Amino acid sequence: MTQIDLTNWYLERVLFALAGTVSTIGLCVGFFISPWGFLFNGMVSFNLLLFASVHFCPASYVLNKLGVPYKCELQKD
Repeated sequence: MTQIDLTNWYLERVLFALAGTVSTIGLCVGFFISPWGFLFNGMVSFNLLLFASVHFCPASYVLNKLGVPYKCELQKD
């Protein structure tokens, strides 16, 4: 089994990958299943704006507790 190098995956990068995935799922649900799926995009947008302005969003808190480091923590090494 091959090992995946996760040293370049810092919290901000993972957060934007997660936001893009959830936003795409929300668009697909909104177009094909129910218009309520577009609500996911609003929640993602709100969390991204919150993270950009005060450097906090619920997903970043959970990811940090799971061990995903901030970019500045990786640059100290």
